[in-house]
Amino acid sequence: DTLQNYTTCVAVGALDRSKLPAAAPALAKAQRALLAFQNVEANGYSRSDRDYGSIGYGGSQRGDISNLHFSLQALRQTGLQTTDEAFAKALVFLQRTQNLSATNDFAGKVPDPERPGVILDAVSGDDGGAAYYPGNSSAGYIVRPDGKSIPRSYGSMTYALLKAYALAGLPGTDQRVRAAVGWIQEHWELAVNPGVEPEAGPKAQYQGLFYYYLLMAQALDTCGIDAVKAHHGDQVASIPWREALRVHLERMQREDGTWLNEQNGRWMESSPMLCTCYALLALERCR
Repeated sequence: DTLQNYTTCVAVGALDRSKLPAAAPALAKAQRALLAFQNVEANGYSRSDRDYGSIGYGGSQRGDISNLHFSLQALRQTGLQTTDEAFAKALVFLQRTQNLSATNDFAGKVPDPERPGVILDAVSGDDGGAAYYPGNSSAGYIVRPDGKSIPRSYGSMTYALLKAYALAGLPGTDQRVRAAVGWIQEHWELAVNPGVEPEAGPKAQYQGLFYYYLLMAQALDTCGIDAVKAHHGDQVASIPWREALRVHLERMQREDGTWLNEQNGRWMESSPMLCTCYALLALERCR
């Protein structure tokens, strides 16, 4: 009842994978439902609204990039073409989650996700990565001398952004895509979900780790990227990410065959079932 968008996207993925002609009517109905979730004019939103173009957990709930990338994937699986206006409107929201001031026009008051009652004056940064939704980051903030706060880009959401851009039809030459890839190159990492502020402590960098692996694999595969040019200081190394991720996940697998985020169970990663599903879906893209 509270996760209608996620649940519908999972069902669409399963029906699409079945390749059964009999699934077509259900997929068509699901497409209409997903489009009805989008925060656009039909639901009382205008382009100037922070959540315009987004999709949240379902109904009229506020949007976020995590829900949206699954929605765009499901819409494509139902046969919706990138020429549909839903993708153009989604791009308005997507670029507002990205720390790229040339295309991010969002600035405004947002609640601090870690400190109830605290309101931040958020603006865009320029590192090319992404936050959770405009002005909101679970990785913390960079406070400028003028008191304005830049939401920190972090790994899972930057890969979510890259995947969503590809699903929306943006080419690799687009400045928004290149900026996201640039952040990934500067923050290539498998041990942790990168980007969290150091003050949050070592445990925080493990939050959402297996979701990070899932989105890494889906984003890079969807974009047709075979190797990541990882930057480490003055050195640049070409990383065949499929092999690197496969080996890393194999080493993390437990004796009973499952995976588990043993460092940080936030966002339900205390569940072996969920972590194992994330790992298997990531490994599927490592072939």
